[in-house]
Amino acid sequence: MDARPSATSSTAPSFADEGVYPPPIISFPQGDVDGELLSLFVMASGPDTPPGYSEPVPWPETAPSSMTSAEPSPALLPRPPVDATSKGAARLARKAELARASRLRKKTYVSNLEASVANLKAAVEELQTRLAKRYPKFPGSSQSPPAPVPESSSSPAIINDEPRKVRRKMSSSSSPGVPVDSSLDPPARQRLSAVLHALDMADLCLAPPLQVKFALWSLDQPDAFYDRPGLWLSLLQTEIGMSPEQMETLRSRRMSVRAERRNLAHASLMMKEIRDCAVDFVQVLHRETSRIQALLLPDQIARLHAWVKSTDWSIDVLPDQYEVPTRQDG
Repeated sequence: MDARPSATSSTAPSFADEGVYPPPIISFPQGDVDGELLSLFVMASGPDTPPGYSEPVPWPETAPSSMTSAEPSPALLPRPPVDATSKGAARLARKAELARASRLRKKTYVSNLEASVANLKAAVEELQTRLAKRYPKFPGSSQSPPAPVPESSSSPAIINDEPRKVRRKMSSSSSPGVPVDSSLDPPARQRLSAVLHALDMADLCLAPPLQVKFALWSLDQPDAFYDRPGLWLSLLQTEIGMSPEQMETLRSRRMSVRAERRNLAHASLMMKEIRDCAVDFVQVLHRETSRIQALLLPDQIARLHAWVKSTDWSIDVLPDQYEVPTRQDG
């Protein structure tokens, strides 16, 4: 209840008697007034202490626990000073660890190399042992080097003949046995090259493979060759794995194989003769053609070419061995 003095009242009201105090003239914000200042203000306000008034609690010197943080951040904590001795020790420890790791890697690498060398040595020794078992006179053994295999007297020239490439080179224009006319013009040389190429292809198709050549050669040997320990027995038994019955059957075919081998050698010789004949034929053909053209004029040669091309029976001149067919009157 707010009791204010009336304007018509002659006497001033007493606030102390009624228990009502005037409001403070100066107000302080909360938290800016300490206990001593508040006591002085109360004492200046009046001699009596208002009812319900209690002494102010002094402001704590430290903040309450609820206003403080639990743990400070490790990054904010001051670090102890690091001296040069501890830095050097850490650097040496790190270098020692790296050196140990490097030595371990080198040791592992060397161990792997030694294992690889041991495996290779074992493989080489195994290979030498196998070769020594198959071929008793292997160069790696303590025995003398193997002697050359004797050839039979009936071996034809096809087996011991020089390589086909060398034969082709020898049968070219520089061959002393089959001279080629140096006056051959480009068309004649082109014709000769085409003929020789066709003969080489025919010879290549007729020639047996290397395996067949070796089989024919091995079956055209004397009887002592098959009972001798070495190439023949090692090949059939170890490499191919043939049984004794198969080996005996193969040996029984020697006579027929020898006859066929002779036929192959004869065919090879015939191909060589055909090649020589082809070279001679081209040379003679070119020589005779040159003689005929030397007798004719250029326009006469052109007329001859046109007449031969337009005449049908002139195409049959080559099979009839260049003889003019006789006309039969019927």
